[in-house]
Parts: sequence; C-alpha cells; structure tokens
Amino acid sequence: MGSTQNLDSDTDESTSKNVHCQRTESISGFVMQRIIRSGFSSIFLSPDNTASRPALSLDFLPCSVKIEASTNQGLLLCTHFPPTYRNIPKVYVCKPTTKQWKQIPNPKTRYRNKAIGMIVLSSRPLHYKIVRFSQPKFRTGRDTYRFNNLRCEVFDSKIHAWKQLKDVILNESFLGFNPAVSVSGSLHWLTFGCKIFAFHVKEEIYSMISLPEPVRKNYHQKLMMLGEFEGNLALICKEEGERFMELWIIENYDRKIWKKKQIVNFEALTKELPYIILTGVCNANVALRDGIDKLTFFNLKDGRTKPLRLEMGFDVVETFSFESDFEPYVDESV
Repeated sequence: MGSTQNLDSDTDESTSKNVHCQRTESISGFVMQRIIRSGFSSIFLSPDNTASRPALSLDFLPCSVKIEASTNQGLLLCTHFPPTYRNIPKVYVCKPTTKQWKQIPNPKTRYRNKAIGMIVLSSRPLHYKIVRFSQPKFRTGRDTYRFNNLRCEVFDSKIHAWKQLKDVILNESFLGFNPAVSVSGSLHWLTFGCKIFAFHVKEEIYSMISLPEPVRKNYHQKLMMLGEFEGNLALICKEEGERFMELWIIENYDRKIWKKKQIVNFEALTKELPYIILTGVCNANVALRDGIDKLTFFNLKDGRTKPLRLEMGFDVVETFSFESDFEPYVDESV
C-alpha cells in the first residue's frame, strides 16, 4: 500500500516516543461527506478530545474523492470521478491516520452502485474484502427480467481482483441508504422491508434478519439506524414525536436473538434539539442532528452529550462511522 509519509532512520528519541505513543492510541467518530461544486468533500468529527492530534483529511490522496465505505479498522474506500463523462473512475483504499493509500482495479462500471461495503478480515498482514451490489444503468429488454435483482461482485485484496457471484434476488429499492455495518464477519444493511440484509463475507452468501417484533409494529412511523455496540449488531429505534429511543442488540448472532439493551430518555435533550435526526452510531456514541448546523454526540453508556456547530450545513449527504489506530498496515496483496 502506497504511503505519503516515511520515518527517517535517524529519528531522534523524543520523536520516536511521540510516534510510538500516537500509534498506540485510537480515535473514533464520524466522517461526514458533502457535495460541493467540484465534487465531494469530507470532515472528521469526534466526541473525544482530539485537540492534541492532527486533523484527519484526505488531502494526501492524488485527487479528490467520494467516500464509498468505511471499516472498523480505519480503512476508507473512495472513488474519483474524472470530469469527462466517458473516463473510467479510479478506486482507492486508504487509511487516513497513517496516510497510506493504494489504487485497486475497478468493478464493472456499466452497472450502477446500489450498495457497497468493506470489511477487514485481518490487520497484520492486511486482508480485506469489498462487496458491491449493482444494477444495470438502463432498463433494456434483455435486462428487464433481472432488473429487480442485484449483481454481486467481491474484491479480495489477497488476489487484487474482483469476481462475480450469483445475483441477489431483491426488490429494486430494497436496500436502505445508510452505509454498511460490519459485525461478526458480516456486512449489514437496514432495508425498506422491515428486515436486515446480511452478507456473510467468508462464506460469500447472504441472509435476511427479521427485526424485533415490537419494532416491526408501526414500522413506518419510526426512525431507525443500524450500528455496532460492544461488538454486537445494534439497532437504534425512535418513534416520531416520542422523547425516548430504544437500543436493541443481537446478543446471540448465530441464533439471531434480539435483546432490548436500554431505553434512552431524550426529554431533556429534545428541549434544546426538538427536531432530532439519527445520523450515525460509533463506539457507543450516537450522532444526532438538529436543523442544518447543529450536531450533538450522545453517549449511550453514560448519557453525556457534546454539542457541535456544523459548518457544513445542508450539504451533508452521508455519515460514516470511523474507528482507527495509528499503526501502518502491512500489505499482503500480490
């Protein structure tokens, strides 16, 4: 994996200690992406005190990019779209905390992305897979019969190549818009059909997970978001107009047993933030947005809040959870 930063062999002792200290630390938060005139830009926001750390950015990449997916180990999957229509996009995998990056081959670009996720299978050496679901860009007579199916492709960093699997039989708009959530070696998306779509990366098969029965009642009146909580697949659920939200977790993933972990009372918070929108879940912190420029981090474990002024305003289109250490990856691809 390419890098824009190297350590000199004659680094002094104090610098070495600082580097070692930085590498043993970790950060968590959210990468918020917005549309700008020239493409996309992003900003990293954290509920932790990050004043002593350099601000994270993607300026080390060779071009401007759109973030497509994130992982729990600090990797981002990004795409660069050249200004001319017919040029083929470039795909990059990078780690912002170490400024490492690598260009990978493109999937079949004549199909439009419906959902994409990335998962790290091992960190040392680095081994990851990318799963992409797509559909034909235009409905033709030949494609009509399968237009409601999703084409499935998997990129494996070990062989540095994509392969196509069998189509996934789902309705056209079945997958939700939020980024994939990685738990228990699988990628998860909340669907519009009151279920969770799970792609099990090692087996390269998929399954559907039903939501808890109490959540399925009045499903369309609730705001929901998937996340990871203490290593478990978690569901945040808030009914419109209510001043509380529920946290559900799958405590037994093999048997898909749901448990209501806690009920969070928002009454005090909603007096200041009357129009709460669930924006993201990362490391026990929920990002709540109110209006165009207010963002509040709410910690599920201790109830602490941290308000921020969001200078990006309306333009935010996607929010990715982000956790990372400062250890450089060792690439194992061919």
